[in-house]
Amino acid sequence: MAPVSSNPTTAIKLNDIGALAAFVREKPDMITFRTILDAYWSLGTENPFKADAYTTVLHDLELYPNMPSIPVPEFLNNRGTAPTETFATIFGNELFDWVTASLSEVRHDMDTEIAQENLFLIASMLSASAMKTGACFSSDQVSYIRDGLQMKVSDYIGFFAPEQYEVAAVGALIQVLSAGKRVLELKMIDEGDLRQSLEDIGEVIKCPTGETVLQAARELAQNDFKDSWASQDIWALLDEE
Repeated sequence: MAPVSSNPTTAIKLNDIGALAAFVREKPDMITFRTILDAYWSLGTENPFKADAYTTVLHDLELYPNMPSIPVPEFLNNRGTAPTETFATIFGNELFDWVTASLSEVRHDMDTEIAQENLFLIASMLSASAMKTGACFSSDQVSYIRDGLQMKVSDYIGFFAPEQYEVAAVGALIQVLSAGKRVLELKMIDEGDLRQSLEDIGEVIKCPTGETVLQAARELAQNDFKDSWASQDIWALLDEE
């Protein structure tokens, strides 16, 4: 039987950080990173309720000790040499690209049904877990909260079509439930503006499932955003059965 280190999908499922680290050490390059991230994204798409577990694995991998330095890809090397960078930096950048590209891709061909199969909501869940766990945090991800909730500092009219507003709002609410505490701690969004947007966005949410998610976010606000919802509990809100 092949060693676990040759199968990043199995390693992520088993939370086997050592196996993932060994996989990187066998061939520390961009192809290896993308193989790991492809496995992560496939698992997350199949099981969004496990998003927290999967992204925690990646965050732990970023922090794993004694990882090899990685040659900077040529297209990122503007110094005319062949420098190396820490594993955490290069892998973190790749994860950022993966998360934001996936959100952008599904936004352009967005399913407007509020359901667990909606790829935009799945991508929102994975992005939120990445922010909450510290695996990947960026202003690009936070912008999906601002635009989805149509905050006064956003450009949602140019970002989402009117028929996408409801799904965009629910995706933002998923991110608030999961990562809102961390977003506010890092002062990426003004808390007063977020509270107001949670009241105002009710105008675009029409379906009962969306209302359920909105109510959960409003209750979180009433508790001063002190908690972070687990991905399993968030995903259960989208179960219409």
